[in-house]
Amino acid sequence: MNTMHNARLALRSLLRSPGFTIAATLTLAIGIGLSTAVFTIADAMLLRPLPVRDQQNIVLVSAQKLDLAAQPLPLSYEDVQAFATRSQALQKVAWFGYEGAARLAIRDHELISQTQRALVSGDFFSVLDARPVIGRVLTADDDKQGAAPVAVISYKLWQKDFVGSLDVIGKTIERHDDGRTFAIVGVMPKGFDFPRGTEFWAPINAATPANVISQLAYSVIGRLKPSASAINAAQDMTAFFAGSGRAATRDLRGEVETFTEAVVGDTKPAVIAFSVAVLLLLLITCFNVANLLFVRGIGRTREIGIRAALGATRTEIVWQLLTENAILALLGGVLGIGVAALSVKAFIVFAPANLPRVGEVQLNMTALTGAVVITAFALLVFAITPALLTSRASIQNALKSGGRHGTSRKERWFMESLIGAQIAFAVLALSAAGVTAASLLRLQNANLAFDGSNVLIGDLAVRVDQFGSAASQLELMNRLLPAIQESPGVIAVSPVVAAPFSGAGGWDGAFAVDDQSKVDASGNALVNMEVVAPSYFRAFRIAPIRGRLLTDADRAETSPVIVISEATARQFWPNSDAVGKQ
Repeated sequence: MNTMHNARLALRSLLRSPGFTIAATLTLAIGIGLSTAVFTIADAMLLRPLPVRDQQNIVLVSAQKLDLAAQPLPLSYEDVQAFATRSQALQKVAWFGYEGAARLAIRDHELISQTQRALVSGDFFSVLDARPVIGRVLTADDDKQGAAPVAVISYKLWQKDFVGSLDVIGKTIERHDDGRTFAIVGVMPKGFDFPRGTEFWAPINAATPANVISQLAYSVIGRLKPSASAINAAQDMTAFFAGSGRAATRDLRGEVETFTEAVVGDTKPAVIAFSVAVLLLLLITCFNVANLLFVRGIGRTREIGIRAALGATRTEIVWQLLTENAILALLGGVLGIGVAALSVKAFIVFAPANLPRVGEVQLNMTALTGAVVITAFALLVFAITPALLTSRASIQNALKSGGRHGTSRKERWFMESLIGAQIAFAVLALSAAGVTAASLLRLQNANLAFDGSNVLIGDLAVRVDQFGSAASQLELMNRLLPAIQESPGVIAVSPVVAAPFSGAGGWDGAFAVDDQSKVDASGNALVNMEVVAPSYFRAFRIAPIRGRLLTDADRAETSPVIVISEATARQFWPNSDAVGKQ
């Protein structure tokens, strides 16, 4: 039989059993579609190389307290410069703002919008060896006091604000607060997203007043020498602080993080777990369809026997059955691509805004190739064995049975194995889903000790020439806050330096508790500090455990007071009442 004839026979056979055909096709479409969607997400977030050279040799080096498992500590401008000259493990060193991508108000004529800006040193792109799609990257000459302010923009900003125009080079970005403009000199490729969320990069010295640079905090990034390892880079940082001669930094240790880890963050375990779960779903799909095919094959024993009696060889029968299965796989694969496209779109819509590389998640040739491979794998798993077993029907028994066919021991074993495997994988998937659901419910119902419902966070963009002094800013707050407070439904309003839980609060390790000496104080744990108004606690509906909260009577001319967390009280005064301590 030729291929076209086989295909026509297969289509007629499938159309005679519409219930089976629809059930098998939809089962395959869901399994293949979800598998393709997850492969698409995993490829974009984990598998696809970042647009830098030899990313495995790029590391972020930071410092941590020896006795604390805290997040990386910010470094001073003087420290990053000195470390760059003393490191033995890194062939190139650069640094960038510790806060990463910080929000900045920009102006386009009368339109004011927010963008994410990262301050970087002139060697930042050189360390990464990242090439722009058009224009050039920042250089050491751009990172000098008095140099013309320039910027490199992200692919996302290029498409969003400049509609992908090739004449974007030379256009400017204007800051709203001080009116400074940055000339665009380059556009980075799609997928270059470091620090995470950055929409444009500016050189530290050219973008920052000289008297402010030393007040900012920085992180270090470097490229390893061929003979060095990440551990060597961490040892460099430990040795740097040990030899600094400063009591406050002597007990800091070096920590290292690979560039891939810094970009992907803590999403890798979740993506891997999700991929394993969907692989289980694909296997369950294959076993389910194999079972359907095998049961259908048993019901077609008389048909197979008649074909054999009319002269069809076993090879021709198997080929005919495989053709039917291939059409099923093709239909399932085509519908699966549609399921994958919808799943990917849903993922992008509901994914958190700060999820790494989410902008790169889209169906492409790699994902479609993956769908073809998955479909071929499904065909191989669910089609061959049922076809071989069905084709073994005895001609005499099939014709004598009048359409009734008892299963042999081998056939029963095969069917029971399929059912057992399907149940086992289903139980495993359901158990994992149950554990995950229980964890999510516990997180949802966790006692956070504050009421965050209906709390809104707004940003205020003001011009430095109008509100450059503390007095003018205070006067603005005194006018603005009562106006917001009087809005319908507003219970409390408070200004903050950094948004809660943004990780951008003030860190200060140089403080002493009660009568500590400077040497003893240098070993104190770090405390995250936020500057707030008395109404801050009312906005979160927080009540004190002991003592009182801040009030309007706590002014600049009165004795300074603070409110501390319960954890801080336990840390410094484990056996006494912290209220009233210094």
